[in-house]
Amino acid sequence: MPSLLFILSATLITALETLSPLKVDTTVNLSSITVDRSVVPLPPTVARLDTQSCIWTRDGVAILCPFDIIDQGWQIGTIYPDGSNFQCISCAADIEGSPGFLYAFPDKKSIFFATASQSSSPDAVSLPQVVECSPSVLQCERATVRSVKIPEVDGTLSLREPRITPDGHHLEWTILRTDGFLMLMGELTRTSESYTVSNARVLNAAPNPTTSEQWAIRGAFSEGKSFFKGKTLVFASTRGQGGNLDDYTLDLATGAVTRVTFNSEWDEDGAFDPSGTYILLGTSRRMHNQLRTVTSMNLAPFIDGSVFLTLSFASLSTTEQRLHILEKWLITPASDAAGLDGVMLNCKQGGWASGASKNPWNPDGKRAAWGERGQNGTTRLIIATFTGLPSSASLSCEFPQDDEDCQTPTPLWAPLLVDYPLLEAGQYSIAGPSGGKAILTTSANVLGPLHAIDYHGYVQVDGTVVNGRTEMKGLFSSGNQTLTSNVRLSGPHQGNSTWILRVVGRQVCGTAVSTVDGISLVTHHGQFDPSCGFVRPEMCPDGADADATEIGETGCIELPGACANDTDRTKYMAQSIEGPGENCS
Repeated sequence: MPSLLFILSATLITALETLSPLKVDTTVNLSSITVDRSVVPLPPTVARLDTQSCIWTRDGVAILCPFDIIDQGWQIGTIYPDGSNFQCISCAADIEGSPGFLYAFPDKKSIFFATASQSSSPDAVSLPQVVECSPSVLQCERATVRSVKIPEVDGTLSLREPRITPDGHHLEWTILRTDGFLMLMGELTRTSESYTVSNARVLNAAPNPTTSEQWAIRGAFSEGKSFFKGKTLVFASTRGQGGNLDDYTLDLATGAVTRVTFNSEWDEDGAFDPSGTYILLGTSRRMHNQLRTVTSMNLAPFIDGSVFLTLSFASLSTTEQRLHILEKWLITPASDAAGLDGVMLNCKQGGWASGASKNPWNPDGKRAAWGERGQNGTTRLIIATFTGLPSSASLSCEFPQDDEDCQTPTPLWAPLLVDYPLLEAGQYSIAGPSGGKAILTTSANVLGPLHAIDYHGYVQVDGTVVNGRTEMKGLFSSGNQTLTSNVRLSGPHQGNSTWILRVVGRQVCGTAVSTVDGISLVTHHGQFDPSCGFVRPEMCPDGADADATEIGETGCIELPGACANDTDRTKYMAQSIEGPGENCS
């Protein structure tokens, strides 16, 4: 597939970034892995659970989840994998709002959480807090909720995706500022009555961009997602390829960045197993034709912050779309870089979909847990038990004070947030890596009204010449924005793309078309079908995209309890979700 090879080639818009010290085993064969899935029985007092925020306790004995308890509302609770020993931790405490983003402190007495919606809305604010149990999380006889005070930042629109490090000494979170996305990390300290975060630093810094690589970092969509041990942050970003959300790793000691996934579709919420070999991630690969029309052009992410903010708000605006877009897959970095899709883990029989999960791995490295949502708002808790994964003599980071690998260094290479300037509105000239230029026009506010990039003979690293214009126009608050693009490629790679998309409220309508090296791709926005994604139904009669990437390893792997080898997925899908069609009304 020429277009896929183009995507995976060395023509990425930014230079190859320094590798972080993660284990990448090219000899790993996913066919040696089997998985047994089981459903955890929930007590009758539980109406449902938050499918995105379940995690294991630090000793791997129980699962922590936000549960909707009858007559108690949303609370934090624990349950054993066999459904026994259910307890409500926070019922006796005072929690305002629905808890999410759970993380267990190493003291086995405290749980970090945040109350907010999981909305992709630009004004979604997560309020970080800690619930402290006495004598322990597994035997919580008394619970106290304490606030977490974080630095206030001028221009902040929202606080998103908070995480604590395995050693419990740092908080990582993402803010949406008027000029884009900032991944932040600060020192977390317990005071007499609360917790405070100090010395916040910018992990994706490009304070005064001059090169195309720096402008790509500054303009990209980026969010922190998980930690591998204590020294590596996994984050999702479009920094390496415009329009393509992939997972990356950041070495917190040095600042070195490595691109982990290369699929031409949406990859997010990646989490490494304790060995650093396998990744569980939420992805739209294989089944949802949403991004590949854009990513095949291999453009720079100079205005992705604004574009992704608007499109993701519409794409993830309903539970059904969010779940089906972020399905559960098992991959390795080597297999993904080779163009293979990996193994789909969530069996969709009966219309169940897994969606995202923040940190699913058990510290034993043999099990994972996540929530699934079915039709009519039903939920269930899944335990996946793997065979063939690397064995470990001890639980990962159970006692970080005794394991240097689980201790997080202060990223002194990252600038302090207080010194990080806001981008000013105006026009900026960006030199191409190999010649030509691009003119960025920005209102310096991701909410609009204008973000545009004009390519004037912009020459990429491999010599491909880019000409044309992409424009995001309109105020987010108006509920009516347009994304138009007419871009041409010449030289080593030849092609063109035309996008005419309109965002009305929470609907994306219109068509994106691209042709690169003779391969044409089309995305028809406006109707979402779980069996096909954002395409016209007649384009995917077999339940998968007509122009989907090659099956890769999923075509030859039998997974007990999963359905990765089943090509006829239409019988598993929930009812289609009808949108207004291609013409927004």
